[in-house]
Amino acid sequence: MNKRTPISSRGAKLRWLRDHRMLWEGFTPDDHQNWREIVKLMKADGLIALNTYALDVNIPSLIADLPSY
Repeated sequence: MNKRTPISSRGAKLRWLRDHRMLWEGFTPDDHQNWREIVKLMKADGLIALNTYALDVNIPSLIADLPSY
């Protein structure tokens, strides 16, 4: 039995972040608590596998790519 969840595309994560702007406005890369909260919510919405560590998700890179998306 495979317990892994499918991982969504980078585009899906960018759309999710765009729709949840209030979570990351003013975000700084060293704000690990906020980082973990964002990843926790993304996991709950099925965008990230449940067993992924929060700091393995490159939130600053995703946020940096939003203006060009």
